[in-house]
Amino acid sequence: MVAKEKDQFIKLTGVLNAYTIRDIEGELNSYLEKATDILKIDINSISEIDIPAAFTLYSLKEKAKQMGKLICIDKENCYAIKKLGNYKIERLL
Repeated sequence: MVAKEKDQFIKLTGVLNAYTIRDIEGELNSYLEKATDILKIDINSISEIDIPAAFTLYSLKEKAKQMGKLICIDKENCYAIKKLGNYKIERLL
């Protein structure tokens, strides 16, 4: 797939929890606004994620649907999200 000029790509690294997600939520919304069709978010380099942060990513994905856009979250190699397996959040992302 060829990325269009206005498609946005974000790579998140480090710890993603309720506090850090609040710090970057505005920036994520800004990237979503700038993207014409697709916002790609790579979370494979996240070392730790909690439920509020994962739910915030899910909420952003739902907001994109309402805007007629798509958020692709690359989580294939994200060990941190797999630790939340009991909460079934991985399926939502």
